[in-house]
Amino acid sequence: MIEFSATRRRLNEALSLLREERRLLLKGDIVALARFEVRRERLAERLPHLSREKLAAHQSLVERVRVSARRNARLLEAFLDGARAAETRLNACEKAAAELGAYRRDGSRIGVAHHGATTSRRA
Repeated sequence: MIEFSATRRRLNEALSLLREERRLLLKGDIVALARFEVRRERLAERLPHLSREKLAAHQSLVERVRVSARRNARLLEAFLDGARAAETRLNACEKAAAELGAYRRDGSRIGVAHHGATTSRRA
């Protein structure tokens, strides 16, 4: 009976952890997700030690963990796709900003040196 409840406790802990991870993914809290990874890895190290018999006794709970893990994997992939898209957009904006300049009446470009952001200072 002790083994039964210990297995159930680990699976419930995994499910709880996956719920928390989902909340952080939806919130977009990158810092908390990074800290969260340590807890996730610790639990992941303990789960493989559960025997097939123990897992079979909790099949519905195991399936809930699997479904939650897959859902989070999809959320994480979407999160990463969004981050990559944002990076691409920022790079395009930086390139466009570097190409901005002054032009003569005939449309020819006047070379302008960019020295980064400037600050206006008044005495």
